[in-house]
Amino acid sequence: LPVAILAQAVASSKVLGQHQKLGMVEPGPGQVQFYTSAADFIRDADPIFADREAEHSIMLGVLGNLQKDMNFYNITPELVAVTGSAGSPVLLASMVHPHPFVLSLPARDASEEDIHSAVKCLANYAGSVLKEKKVFPAKIVGHPQLVEPLVLHLAARSTPLKRGLGIQFYSLQPDSLVEPRLKMSDDTSLTARRYEPEKDAGWLRKWVHEFFMDVWGYAQERMVENQLSELAKLPKEARGMFLLFQGENFVSYAGYGGATANTMRITGVFTPAEFRGRGYGQLICWYACRYLLTPVEKEGLGRSQLVIAADQNKTSVMGIYQGLGFRDLTEVREYVADAC
Repeated sequence: LPVAILAQAVASSKVLGQHQKLGMVEPGPGQVQFYTSAADFIRDADPIFADREAEHSIMLGVLGNLQKDMNFYNITPELVAVTGSAGSPVLLASMVHPHPFVLSLPARDASEEDIHSAVKCLANYAGSVLKEKKVFPAKIVGHPQLVEPLVLHLAARSTPLKRGLGIQFYSLQPDSLVEPRLKMSDDTSLTARRYEPEKDAGWLRKWVHEFFMDVWGYAQERMVENQLSELAKLPKEARGMFLLFQGENFVSYAGYGGATANTMRITGVFTPAEFRGRGYGQLICWYACRYLLTPVEKEGLGRSQLVIAADQNKTSVMGIYQGLGFRDLTEVREYVADAC
């Protein structure tokens, strides 16, 4: 299995079949299933995830945490699958409110009819069940060919969303990593170290908040606390951050997480405004990538692929990542609820 680490937990799970079928949302092959067990969700979804870990890195990263504890994020997660005419999952969605409602790619063997029906079913699920539960998504994120028709269906239900960012995902293999423009040896006042929760959480909170404002255009306190909580609770093999300083001044950070069996995601690179344009972000990103791609026997994490995302409108940011050897993987588009 491509998600071997997660699959081990599935095999050892003592609770199987804990999902609730919501029934036919509307005529057609689609049927929405809501899961209360991350292990069950992963088991049923494996044909969709197979050989596409990198493309599903956001969803798989969340699922890895939920397998450890379904209350990991202190809120009941939404894990749903829509089955097709053959009875197997065609399309998946996950959400840990207030974070985005994330769509998977469709099953490889799904027919156009099944995909179309699955999108409509998810739109009805979001527009009825999630609204009733008062956790309607602040954002919906997915491949344009899936998320755009879903948003049209929601608009027909008087639940309009406005177009947000276009996001480009990039991937990097160990033999493709390129050294950054700025090197540590170029400035002897530069030092890098690992984030330490007890030492750094207090002063870094401000910059995590600024990161969310830069990327999403808004920041909720729960989002900041969730990120800091993950950094404190998870081992360095699953979640971490590297900090860059010039003398005593903090100048940049690069976070990582979303571990799957073979991949890891660079979860964010941030440089305070007054230190931008000097190569600090690319340097600390390279520092993190080198650690993640270095074999375990050489004290790295031994990942075979890394994933990073960037706003398609920020060409300078995209250029920074491409300069390190990242190459195009896939794109997603976000749609934002009016309240955002």
